[in-house]
Amino acid sequence: MAEKKEVLEKLTDEQMKLIPVVRDEWLNKFLSFQYDGDKAMKLIEYIYELSELKMPKVVECESPMDCQIAANLWPTEYKDAKERKKAMGKKKVEYVPFSFYGFSFDYGWCAFYDFFRRIGIVKHEKFEKYLTLIDCNIFIAIYLKDVAFICKPPKYMHRDEQGRLSWKQGPSVEFTDGYGVYTVKGVRFKKDPYVKAFLDNKFTATDILKTSNAEQRAVLIEHYGYEYILADPSIQPKVRDKYDGESKSTHKPVHYELVDFKIDNLNVRVVRVEDHTTHKVTTLGVPVSKETETCMGAIAWTFGKTEKEYNPDWEG
Repeated sequence: MAEKKEVLEKLTDEQMKLIPVVRDEWLNKFLSFQYDGDKAMKLIEYIYELSELKMPKVVECESPMDCQIAANLWPTEYKDAKERKKAMGKKKVEYVPFSFYGFSFDYGWCAFYDFFRRIGIVKHEKFEKYLTLIDCNIFIAIYLKDVAFICKPPKYMHRDEQGRLSWKQGPSVEFTDGYGVYTVKGVRFKKDPYVKAFLDNKFTATDILKTSNAEQRAVLIEHYGYEYILADPSIQPKVRDKYDGESKSTHKPVHYELVDFKIDNLNVRVVRVEDHTTHKVTTLGVPVSKETETCMGAIAWTFGKTEKEYNPDWEG
C-alpha cells in the first residue's frame, strides 16, 4: 500500500515570514550582476549531463545580441564581442531561439521551490545540486547539442518603484559590449524612437498619436501630456462641450471642457478638468463614444460610471 503523503493546507506564521526572505535572496542574486565563470561551467556540464549529453564547447558572450551574432557565425570562433560584431558586419542576424532553462530567468521558479525545500516539503537531490550552481548568474543562453552560447549579466539595470524596467536617460539595461534595452514603465522601445522621444524630446503630436503600439502610445502621452499635444500647430482642437458649475467642496466656480481633434483618420477626445482646491487644470484622454459626448459624461467615464450614475457628494 502506497504511503499516504501529508498535505500542506496552511503555512505557519514563521513560514509566512520566510517568504519575503527567500524572495529577496533570489532577487539580490540576480541584481548583483556578479558572474561566476567557474560555476557557470559546472552548471552547463550538469544540465547537459541531465540531458545525457557531453559537455559542449562554451562561448561566453557579452550580451543577448552578442549571443545571437556568435550563434550566426558558428562554427567560426572569434576572440570577443568586438571581433564578432566586426565579422558580422552588415549581414542580417538570423534569430536563433534562446533556451528555456539554465540561466537567471530560472530564479523565479527556483525561489518558489526553494521556499518549500526550506520548510521540508520539497526533497529532490538533483534540484538541490541545481540550486548550488544556478546562481552563477548566466543572464541568458542558447544551448545546442555541441555548443553553448552564454551571456554574462548586464552592467546595470534601472527599475521604477513598481519593479518595472524604466529609464528616460538611456538604456534601462546595458551590457558590457554597449548593447542596451530601452524601456519606460516596463514598455520597450526601439533605440531610435526612444532617443527622439525621451532624450531629445522631439516627438510631435502626430508622432505620439500615430504610434501604433497602444502601450508605447500610453507611455508617450503620459510623458508629454495632452496639453503638449493640443499646443501642436498641426492640431485644430474643437470644443465639443463646456461645463460651468460650483464646486461641492469649496463652493467656488469650476470649469470643465470637452475637446475633440483629429490627426489624419484618428479621432481623439479629451476632457479638461479643474481641481476644486488648487484649480489646476488636468487633461484626460477618453474614448470617442456616445457616453462621452458631454463633459460630465466624459468625467463619469474616468470613474467607470455613466453620466446618470455619477453624482458625487464631494469633489476634490
